[in-house]
Amino acid sequence: MPADSPGIPGLPVAPAPAPRPQFRLTALLLLTLGAALAAGLLFAAPSRVECHVLCERLPPDDGALLAWLAAQQGVRKPRVARSQRLVQVEYYLLGPLWRSFDALKPPWREFGYVPKRVSLRVTRPALDYYFDRLEQLGLPLAVFAMLLIYLLRRRAALRRSSGYAVPTPRNQEDSDRG
Repeated sequence: MPADSPGIPGLPVAPAPAPRPQFRLTALLLLTLGAALAAGLLFAAPSRVECHVLCERLPPDDGALLAWLAAQQGVRKPRVARSQRLVQVEYYLLGPLWRSFDALKPPWREFGYVPKRVSLRVTRPALDYYFDRLEQLGLPLAVFAMLLIYLLRRRAALRRSSGYAVPTPRNQEDSDRG
């Protein structure tokens, strides 16, 4: 048996294990964040609904319409305003993307409105719904980002110091010169 062949004579030598694929924590993190953002926009992003109704006749106040909107499932921040014969209704509708295509249609005549013309505009996703919440999340997001950067840099430093770092083509050229 030759000195450089390991194993028992007459038995085949087991093949070398396949190299493990490189695991990049940053790539995995970015992929996870992208998937979460896409799922959030598809399933949970609010729609902004604006409805302008030109009426022939109006009730004395819009309280019943506002109460009806506030009682509907998924409606947030309802607002009703009027200017002469024009009633403006705005609200945010939470839920899946397909729900925003079927925006709520108030029973106008039951509330005393006689609509002449109705225009409806749905904006999806309504990112302005989150603007007041972003101010509250500013400090926690900044702390999370700094902690994440620290952990990724520490991990890279530990890998370099342990000799585990795999040379990239740029590092390989430097080591070949030196």
